[in-house]
Amino acid sequence: MANKTFAGYLVLNWKTGAIKVLKRRSKRTNPFEILIRFTIEVVLPETEEHEISGKIVIPEEQVAEMVFEKLKEE
Repeated sequence: MANKTFAGYLVLNWKTGAIKVLKRRSKRTNPFEILIRFTIEVVLPETEEHEISGKIVIPEEQVAEMVFEKLKEE
């Protein structure tokens, strides 16, 4: 399993009710802001990747029509 850790600051402005997330602590803080340090570890389970293959056949007439339409647009 793969682990990913996220860390930062949750900034709550108690006067306006605004919430924001910062990766680094700001040098200047608003007197109405409360900084809360957080760390979140996310565990990602390994998943199987499936591969499919196939063949698509487009008739020559259809390709010619598509090219003609594209040239007509330009």
